[in-house]
Amino acid sequence: MKAGETVEFQRDAGARYTYERGGNQYTVSLDELNSLVLVANDAEGWETVHAGLARRYPGQAATLRARIKALEIDRWLDWE
Repeated sequence: MKAGETVEFQRDAGARYTYERGGNQYTVSLDELNSLVLVANDAEGWETVHAGLARRYPGQAATLRARIKALEIDRWLDWE
């Protein structure tokens, strides 16, 4: 790749990145990608990868939060 050339990478489920150049398709690991190019990160802030167990099991989360509040654990522990 040449300086100033723009290449689009697609991330697969196995944390590998695929790109196309000159009609050929290549797949590289994140380490290989970082050694090949300077990556411009367009994303700003946090990116949610998994919504978390509280969203998946809201009933159990509410029960645990109520118990934590009753035991006053929330006075010294904050997971926010």
